[in-house]
Amino acid sequence: KNDWGHLVIWGDVAQKHQDAKIWHNVQDNQSSSVAGRSWIFINKLTRTVFAGCDSFGSFPVFLYQCDNTIIIA
Repeated sequence: KNDWGHLVIWGDVAQKHQDAKIWHNVQDNQSSSVAGRSWIFINKLTRTVFAGCDSFGSFPVFLYQCDNTIIIA
């Protein structure tokens, strides 16, 4: 969490070292996937949501928008 927004990362704890790479990619407006880690970033400044699923598909991300509501699972 910072002034930009909230970043939530989950997945294989053995791949936790990838978290810094994910954070830097989010700051650079890149949403590349990494092995074993999925993430969601809620940008408070632009009021947008970005997400990335791990490259294996083991830790999926579900985003659904209906009118002004976004469901994240």
